[in-house]
Amino acid sequence: MVRCGWIEITSVAIAALFFVKSFAESSVENAASFDTAIEKLLGGPFLPFPSDEELMESNRYSCDDEAEKPPKKTLNIRGTSLGGWLVLEPWITPSLFYQFLGAADGQGRFQGNVALDSYTFCEVLGGKEANRQLRIHWRYWVTERQIRNLAELGLNTVRIPIADWMFAPYYPFTNGCWEGALEELDRVVDLCQKYGLDVLLDMHAVRGSQNGLDNSGDTRHYEWINGTHFRHWDIRGGDWAGQYDAALRQYVTTNETQLLDTLAAIQQVALRYANHSAVVGLQPVNEPWDAIPWPVVREFYWRSYRLLRHLAPNWIVLFHDSFRLGTSTDSVWLAPHPSASASKTSPRFKASKGNGRAEDQRFLAHCTHYMVDIHVYQAWAWDPYDVDYFLRTTCDMGQRLRRMEDAGIAVVVGEWSLATDNCAMWLNGLNDNVPGYPKAACQRVPCPAPYFPAERARIPNAPVNRSAGRQGPFGLGGDSYVEYGTCVVDSTHNRCNVTAPSMYNTSELLQRIRRQGAAAIDDDTLALVRFYRRNIVAAFAAAQWSAFNLHTHGQFFWNFRTELEDTWDIQRATAPHLQWLPRNMSAHDADAQRMAACGCVGYDHGDAADKPLPPGDEDYWLFSAAFASAQALWVMVAVVVVGLALSAGLWLWCRPACADRPDESQSLCRCLPHWLSKGPLSWWSDTFRGHRGGYSSIASAGVPRDYGDEATSVEVYVQPSSYRRVSAGGAPPTSSTTDDSKVELMPLTAVNKAAHDRRYKELEETGGGYVKPYAFSYQRASHTSNQT
Repeated sequence: MVRCGWIEITSVAIAALFFVKSFAESSVENAASFDTAIEKLLGGPFLPFPSDEELMESNRYSCDDEAEKPPKKTLNIRGTSLGGWLVLEPWITPSLFYQFLGAADGQGRFQGNVALDSYTFCEVLGGKEANRQLRIHWRYWVTERQIRNLAELGLNTVRIPIADWMFAPYYPFTNGCWEGALEELDRVVDLCQKYGLDVLLDMHAVRGSQNGLDNSGDTRHYEWINGTHFRHWDIRGGDWAGQYDAALRQYVTTNETQLLDTLAAIQQVALRYANHSAVVGLQPVNEPWDAIPWPVVREFYWRSYRLLRHLAPNWIVLFHDSFRLGTSTDSVWLAPHPSASASKTSPRFKASKGNGRAEDQRFLAHCTHYMVDIHVYQAWAWDPYDVDYFLRTTCDMGQRLRRMEDAGIAVVVGEWSLATDNCAMWLNGLNDNVPGYPKAACQRVPCPAPYFPAERARIPNAPVNRSAGRQGPFGLGGDSYVEYGTCVVDSTHNRCNVTAPSMYNTSELLQRIRRQGAAAIDDDTLALVRFYRRNIVAAFAAAQWSAFNLHTHGQFFWNFRTELEDTWDIQRATAPHLQWLPRNMSAHDADAQRMAACGCVGYDHGDAADKPLPPGDEDYWLFSAAFASAQALWVMVAVVVVGLALSAGLWLWCRPACADRPDESQSLCRCLPHWLSKGPLSWWSDTFRGHRGGYSSIASAGVPRDYGDEATSVEVYVQPSSYRRVSAGGAPPTSSTTDDSKVELMPLTAVNKAAHDRRYKELEETGGGYVKPYAFSYQRASHTSNQT
């Protein structure tokens, strides 16, 4: 081999250069293709209303390229949200908004002096003062102790509401009021990583408002009636997707610019956090209300999905249902495209993988990395129903969500709470409420001390002035005011045994539990049932815990903390003095499991196992110049190594063919022509003739050997991890359960009598143990391994 080594090396070098050149060209081409794809997603034309033919011919809104991907991960979310932190909501942190009570000008007018949301907070206070107060708020509302507490509760995921102006500021956020927010987000994401919590980022606030509420960052569509009163709920509207006409109650335009701006902000989020190990996904927009035409929402969702599949291919994309979740075939998430039935003769339809099934024509068909988010609240019930209503409504919702899962839609309950009324102060806006609410008799309690150090923070009116009566401004809704240092909180209905829930009648309940398969009722279960009869909030919590954890891919409790409300605060709800939720919410905790089992007794839970969702896909690559250069270097090294290995392998394969020809050297360049003359085509035919997949029953086709007068055939079984362990004759060794140690049947091919005799003697001498790999010729049979 030494005499001809320069030939092999030269050949390998040429092959390496060829492959590197091809890869570089391919990288440039893929990079250009990637950039083009991004430009199309971030640029116009924005087509929310494609024609039927465009829907079918372009296979719009389906992912045929993901249809064959196997599930790779099991997802079961037990989480909460960091609400009121980077996107302000006055009801969550009232201490930050007490300063606007009574903030009238010299003529008694509040207009221009009151902040209702993040937008007006920056506008009223100005950039410098707003930023000073916000930095205090950010640092004290989410602390390391808070994140550690959430991890100790057994939660596994934190949902973090963010705003688009953090990544691309616009008025009024260009005044610097939100400076430092990204660094704060980095801090908390790193803390989540430290304590083993996954992070799902949630674009909670977007330009123009997607729903006209303060949680969108911009209340919008409110007007001052006079100097002290304002109206909002009867003219509510969000202008993110277009101009909303409150009189007509419909959108009259589509704002393509703002929709594309949000996609650009999503791009910035992905570029910043795609490689952070704690971040597992993004929600492109929170709660776009159902007044926005579905085709507009659908187009935005589709573009955001494809954008994130390119930029962060391992992320989950969580889509809010836009208050349109349904279980019938007319649901926007289940219904086929409008053109599906009319276009079945089109070439694109005939080529579809689903062969015309409805599920293959619906929105996001074959897309593997999305989930649908539904928010389940009973605080806005139309009447002050009894507790049985809330329990049974919750368990019925669990069945609806299960049907969505059975239809192939992965569902997550992105927000839920333990409240059954609208009493929480400012829940529907600062000093405002939905007209007609609250419907329950609310309580008043002393307003708590601020969550930040009041003396150092120097935020006006924090703590609240306890000598002042009701202060404006005033909305048109029901009671939701601070008065003489007292704040409104949930009704006593949530704390007292007003009416014991009938579904927890002890004897009937135990019978139903037994019918569901429980062999015996232990003392802890019996005690839990009796506790539910005494504590209706705990019973309500158990019903929701059962419905959401057993029937969906998981849930996020809203919220991780509040200043006032126990029923909206997961840390208070798990406190020893309340015990509404289990102290350890992990999937393996016995109390959490017992709570899920007893939560919705008498209902069919179905399969409570975690449901698979594949969050990874290797088909999407990001090609930049640096990435292509690095990959080219690795490919060049790999090609050289593989080329040398192939060269050595060919020499080993042909060496026995030259063993009985002393006139031939053992180098590849001299042996290869002679080896080819032995009929390699016949050898390949023998190799693959008996292959059936898995274990390959390939024999050496009657290869003779001189061992006495008997001619036999030899079968050799080779372990593919080493190609060295062999056994002669008989059945193949037992396969292990792991992929790496699966055993395959390999052929032993004798090139000539002398070489065969030598190999067989070595087999016989070693008793089927180890033999030198160069002592025989073999070819690895093809084998398909199903990855899981």
